[in-house]
Amino acid sequence: MSDASDKAEWLRNDRADASVTSSETNILLMKAEMATRRQAFEALERRVAAMESDRSRLLLWGVMTLGGMVLALVAWIVSFAKVAIK
Repeated sequence: MSDASDKAEWLRNDRADASVTSSETNILLMKAEMATRRQAFEALERRVAAMESDRSRLLLWGVMTLGGMVLALVAWIVSFAKVAIK
């Protein structure tokens, strides 16, 4: 666990024990939660970047496969047309 999340856990326990919470405690708790959310957001950004990379590679593969199939079909039609013309 990170230092910020350890502080957040300690503050949550402290908050449960105390009847009155100080402004400093609230600020520290918010900072710790913000750091945790920032880490989660950065992890999501990395996942999105990886998914975009995978999508780009798969689209390229699909276009190349489709292009190869079209060229094979054209070659087949041309060979069939040559036979039909004779």
